[in-house]
Amino acid sequence: MGFVTFVESYVVGSSQDISTWWYTDWIVVGWKAAIIGAYLGIHTLLTMTRLVLQTIILTPLFLRCYSIYRRFWWHVPFFGPILLEAGSYCLTSIPRVINPTLSLICEIIEIIFQIHVTELMFGHEKESVRIVYGEDCAEVDLFDEENQLMTTLVLSNHRSLVDYLLIQHLLMKGAKQHTTLRKKDVIYNYFKQRILKGMQVQFLSWGQIVKFPTLLFGFNVINSDENCFVPSDDLETFLKSTNQCMVHFPETNILTTELFLVQRSINSSKTFAVKYNNLLNPRFKTFVNAIDCFAKCTEIPRLPHIPIVTETKKFINKKLDDIITNSNGDVQQNAVVTHIIAHSDVKSNQESKPHKTKKQHRVRINSHIYDITIVYLRVKYVTNVHDHIDGSIVPRSGYQLDEIAPSLLEFLRPDSKVDRDPIITYVNIKRFDTDAILCLKDRHLEKWLEDIWKQKDLEISKVIEKITVN
Repeated sequence: MGFVTFVESYVVGSSQDISTWWYTDWIVVGWKAAIIGAYLGIHTLLTMTRLVLQTIILTPLFLRCYSIYRRFWWHVPFFGPILLEAGSYCLTSIPRVINPTLSLICEIIEIIFQIHVTELMFGHEKESVRIVYGEDCAEVDLFDEENQLMTTLVLSNHRSLVDYLLIQHLLMKGAKQHTTLRKKDVIYNYFKQRILKGMQVQFLSWGQIVKFPTLLFGFNVINSDENCFVPSDDLETFLKSTNQCMVHFPETNILTTELFLVQRSINSSKTFAVKYNNLLNPRFKTFVNAIDCFAKCTEIPRLPHIPIVTETKKFINKKLDDIITNSNGDVQQNAVVTHIIAHSDVKSNQESKPHKTKKQHRVRINSHIYDITIVYLRVKYVTNVHDHIDGSIVPRSGYQLDEIAPSLLEFLRPDSKVDRDPIITYVNIKRFDTDAILCLKDRHLEKWLEDIWKQKDLEISKVIEKITVN
């Protein structure tokens, strides 16, 4: 999909839909879009400034110019020492003060952005956009008994760019009972208490861990394919640094008619391939890496898939090493005993001294993994109703539900006095025990995710059949 087509489909919307907008709609949507653009622009400017400063001070040309600057003012009386001191202070303040401050401001912008944009899109109930929850929809619990945020993995199918903001809204809505998430509170907590608070939803998407739509993420989406994954090292480093909620789209791509037809054509020639009617095939690598990192943090042993031949070779090599080691054991025994005695006093003295251990971040893993099912439906009044079961056209007037991929501007559009086709957003949340999943082998994890996707596919089909429009 080209860039222009992407913007038209997922950001602005089709020309047929936006042609019916009133001028008041454009004014409100333009104002909201300008606010979002201001966040993106300021964040990009600060990020680029930080990267430029960090790069410039390390270039040989800059170091050469600074050396000439010092030699010149060294021979100038009176003003020379003052300017030398000022230049040295400016140079050292870049890595110590300026860049950390810019990074902090960017982090504050990221937290406020998630709060503000979700308020713009879902802050007020609109007649044109309605969220309908499933009958067995589970509650999302992100905090433990100590009211501390837990690291949580959330899975979801991918239907639109709105998914990012909708999931943020759902998770923040569940977190409000534990902590306030207002913009002014984030700024107040830092400037008054020097504490940066605020739940940030992280997305494991397109091979990166992202919480803000940066240019780097956009370039990565353009240059990567759907098989890209987040490396284990990046996930492990992230988990050890902070407790946050992570959202993963196993499909990677947004479901479109073109991708669905291509997938059906490919799977038709494969006997054992799963035939989905409402979803794309899930990719497993990022999910398996995330579960593996969860298991390492909780010290739960996993059962890796090891071939029998490889295991047999390791067993034979170990036995041979034991035989060789035992033959040389008598010769080295006296030397080992002497070494132990000589170092026993040193070891006892070292153990008697108290060691200062560095306080490490406590990883709090949520006891549940959540799976979110999202479907966007538009209610239309038509004269020829389409029968979704057998695919025929019935010449009868009435309302019909169509699956859609709504654009961002459609959700930013306010309600108006003129009646228009509403968007129904179906959401269902299921939760699964984390401990029961962490110990599974990689291939069993893939089978588990595949089974979840089968159930999700059947659920979407049943939802479309059950929802009635009066």
